[in-house]
Amino acid sequence: MTKSALVELYQQACKLLKKGDVLQAQVKFNQIKKIEPNYRSVNYFLARCKADLDGPADDVYDLLAKHLATNTAKNRVAAYQLGLKIALQAQDKAKFEQILQQAKKEQITGLAKFERAFKQLDAKKQLRLKFKFIQFAKSKTPIAQTSAPKYRAYKFFINGMTPVQKQSFTDGKWHEFAVTTPKALEFKGYMACTIKDERKYYRKFLPDLPDAFLRKMFNDYLEEDEFFKTKWEKSRVFSLLQVPVFERHKIAELLELNGLLDETARRHLQGCEDLVELKKAGECLPLSEANKFKELELLQDFGYICAKNCGQTIHLADKCQFERDFKRALQKKSRKKLPFKHPAATYRPTREQLSFMQWIAQNKALVVNLLGVGGSGKTHTLGQILDPSKTLALAPTHKARLNLAQHGFYHNDTLQHVIYELENGNESVITDYEVVILDEVSMAPLELLAKLVTSATVGVRYLLVGDEKQLPPVTQDEDALSVCGDALELIKAYGSCFYFRANLRCKNQALNKFIWACRTKDPANLTTSMAFQTATVKEMLNDKFKHQALEECMILAYRNHTVGLINQQFYRLLAQNKPHVPFYFQNGFGRGGFFVGAQVVFYHNDDNYQNYGYTNSEFGKVTALNLVENEDKSTVTVETEVKKYVLPLSRARKDLFLAYALTIHKAQGSGANKVYVLEADDYGLAYTAVSRTKQELYFVKMTREMLLDALQKETPRKQNISLEHK
Repeated sequence: MTKSALVELYQQACKLLKKGDVLQAQVKFNQIKKIEPNYRSVNYFLARCKADLDGPADDVYDLLAKHLATNTAKNRVAAYQLGLKIALQAQDKAKFEQILQQAKKEQITGLAKFERAFKQLDAKKQLRLKFKFIQFAKSKTPIAQTSAPKYRAYKFFINGMTPVQKQSFTDGKWHEFAVTTPKALEFKGYMACTIKDERKYYRKFLPDLPDAFLRKMFNDYLEEDEFFKTKWEKSRVFSLLQVPVFERHKIAELLELNGLLDETARRHLQGCEDLVELKKAGECLPLSEANKFKELELLQDFGYICAKNCGQTIHLADKCQFERDFKRALQKKSRKKLPFKHPAATYRPTREQLSFMQWIAQNKALVVNLLGVGGSGKTHTLGQILDPSKTLALAPTHKARLNLAQHGFYHNDTLQHVIYELENGNESVITDYEVVILDEVSMAPLELLAKLVTSATVGVRYLLVGDEKQLPPVTQDEDALSVCGDALELIKAYGSCFYFRANLRCKNQALNKFIWACRTKDPANLTTSMAFQTATVKEMLNDKFKHQALEECMILAYRNHTVGLINQQFYRLLAQNKPHVPFYFQNGFGRGGFFVGAQVVFYHNDDNYQNYGYTNSEFGKVTALNLVENEDKSTVTVETEVKKYVLPLSRARKDLFLAYALTIHKAQGSGANKVYVLEADDYGLAYTAVSRTKQELYFVKMTREMLLDALQKETPRKQNISLEHK
């Protein structure tokens, strides 16, 4: 590398570090260090990167020592201060004294604040307590007593235990753990603390693993998988891909960071690209297209792609099993009666609802399916005839879950959370009930449905509810190992189904007929209907400004960029003269823009391991912002109908979006008195958008011809394997 190129690379790394992109900065500083080990302040900046990424303290000290050994005047004071800071954080008194003494010899300034902190070091020593197991809470969190005199009067919820730790903890003996400072809980006599992870398994494979959360999750996985070393020797990439927290792009970064990104690893990363391309192609490809895969044999060896070629196709290894399991459940009969109750005396069922009640009373299927047009009273009818004390009601989104609660199903949860509990051995989340309802089934991936209907023992029946014409599940093709499938195709082909046709939600009769015409692609009605109304952008924005509640007014588009542009308008209007997080676009999404009072929605489910607990399509309002100079310590407080979340700003930027306009996918399960539609690209998008309205519907920058074209375009769906070939 030329001298000018090295200077440019150094400047790029410094800019990345200043912007807060620490991981990328570290990669570039490492490149420089390999070329010239003591170039300028490269060792100091690498030490900063490792410190910011919560890397091992010994590595930070080593880099700082190398920087100070060069006798350079630049960043010398900062290097000593960083060393003192790390020693304090690690509560390493010996190291602190060593660095302080050396700094004083060089007459380094700014040491007084560190000396004051040093005096308090004893008071901040790592807390170690002995605990004895009492019982598990319903959430499977251990409850224990402690031998520490200060806390003997309390029972403790101990968070952060691994499955292995939980198993050994139940032996009735005292166990000592390093824990966080205990905090009193709202209910008297209980406190909570979290186990600190002192395990070092990860260092055998990725010694430079910068994130504490990644280290914990990798340690957890290594504790469970005794064959990981063998897999690692076969392929670093594919072995890491099996660890749930390591996404494909993150694996490439970590291997490069640890000097392990050799030619073989690059070739195996290409194999990951093969998986993504398979997902984009609909999750199935004919065997004749095997030449599209560069690492097909390796993918089959590692169990990512089915080696049996079921249905004469190339597909994910789990896909065929999920299809078999779900099909088998759909065809199975049950002797268990559904927990019916007498409807309320005031309930007056429609003829269609009465027919359904008679049909389901005679139905013996393990999985019963109630499909049909949105707003037809499917959930309302079930709320009238099923005993809520014996019913668990699930939904893929928070909004749909709230709808279930409003219809009397007080035992309710999200599908994702229940699957997580089942996978962690908590079968009681299902087996405590006689029937499990899943609303908005069209939004549920095949993988989750198969896990749901095969998880429980004998005695539980299932009711799947939804509109078969709405959008299929949202799937990220980058999440290459998850199976989306087309569950509704299997339900219609093999399931016991009843269909509702009457839209009771929309009270405008002309508009009701228009929605039905969209559903049935009736061109005669669509080309002449007076229900097709248009509005200007200005009229739409003014109306939404006056009626910001989602139930009153909804603005819908299918592209994230369009939604972002609308939300940006409201940010500019409503965030004036208020503390706020700037609004910006990244990868086509409008992000940030938070201010107190902002209407927001979660765009993703929380990572199961992070324990915030928010769910996809959970709507709320920003109630507080804590914005400090160190962005890592800034927080956004969001209150929804059921919970308050205090999120790190980085997490809020990733999963929380302004909600003055929504994508059509996010609007599924919701309805509004007035709906504005800006764009719809295919049948599923168009039908789902128009069927959100209760009273008024307007199209903005969208002609009648554009709507007709969209309705004629089929919605892309993932493919199922031809099960008949098996």
